[in-house]
Amino acid sequence: MLRSKFVPPDTIGVLHGFNYDILPQLSKKSTGEDIGSLITKTVIEPLHLSHSSYPIGTRVPGKLRGYGWNPSTKAFEDKTLFNPPLAGAAGAVISNADDLHVFSRALCTGTLLAPQTFKTQMQGQPLEGTNALYGEGVAIGEGLCGHSGTINGYSSDMYYFTKLDASLAINVNRIHGMRGLRSWHPSRVHVDRERSIQLREIVHVAAVPVDGARMPA
Repeated sequence: MLRSKFVPPDTIGVLHGFNYDILPQLSKKSTGEDIGSLITKTVIEPLHLSHSSYPIGTRVPGKLRGYGWNPSTKAFEDKTLFNPPLAGAAGAVISNADDLHVFSRALCTGTLLAPQTFKTQMQGQPLEGTNALYGEGVAIGEGLCGHSGTINGYSSDMYYFTKLDASLAINVNRIHGMRGLRSWHPSRVHVDRERSIQLREIVHVAAVPVDGARMPA
């Protein structure tokens, strides 16, 4: 049954979380540490990501609430109370736009990796359903790289623009279906060179309604 989840190596990129489901087991076997401790020691602490963490509890820290679209009622529902560690290595880390700004640069410039490891990471294959490439945990477009992510009630995008030396990080506390890279990926990002739009600062977008309020679609 699991055999159908795989395709021959170096053929096409397929985005799903299955590899990240088995990653914690492999890393635990090789290092003796759980995946949360490894991410903290090798990414969060070296980059000084003071607003990022790998959750060990069943609550999202802070007061921000997350909302998800219910197609049956045609309304957004509060999805804040869920267990974030269920996403595991595929998406359990909690962060803010400031930290995503730092991490996107590190990810796309190889700050935390040996040169050969970084080179291998960035050798992407065509991502099925898009005209972007997908490397080792990173989406690659013309002149930029990064990733998008969704989890119940929350959505994030982070991309680094190489020529501009600029980062774009967007966090939104609502989700309208599971969009991910299929609907917003690097190949759809354009920079207006004539108007010299310089993305030098973080763009942080958040929609935070009062409890019980409906959010616009």
